[in-house]
Amino acid sequence: ECLVPKEAQQGAAVSSALMVDMDHAPTSAVGEPLQVRIRVRGTVSRAIQAKVRVSPKESSETPEKFFISGPTTTHTILAVQEDPKKPQACMSFTLVPLRPGSLTLPRVAVSADSWEVNGVPSSVFVFPAPQPVHHRSVI
Repeated sequence: ECLVPKEAQQGAAVSSALMVDMDHAPTSAVGEPLQVRIRVRGTVSRAIQAKVRVSPKESSETPEKFFISGPTTTHTILAVQEDPKKPQACMSFTLVPLRPGSLTLPRVAVSADSWEVNGVPSSVFVFPAPQPVHHRSVI
């Protein structure tokens, strides 16, 4: 999560602080799809159109460690929000780990008007792929 207070058009503040977080399971396995949901929390004083970007190239991981499925850029509407703890879902994507070990997820940024909020990359632990089971019939 990253707090970035910025002012919007004509000096009217859209929010005093917005936070971007990623919701996902803490572990996965090689080849097992991992659903990642991007959420924005904070007080929004007026409805705004925001751009959400997932930047796999800015990740500290090499591109051979995962595959991303789904949109990596989208536009969404952030509704007026009085409760700073209530998240608004922006988008989701699926990440497929290709190697075992610790995996840092790609960086996420949400921008609108004249401000941008960057989420801190999250990480998951990836287990080796489960061994296939061969059933044998006994005669």
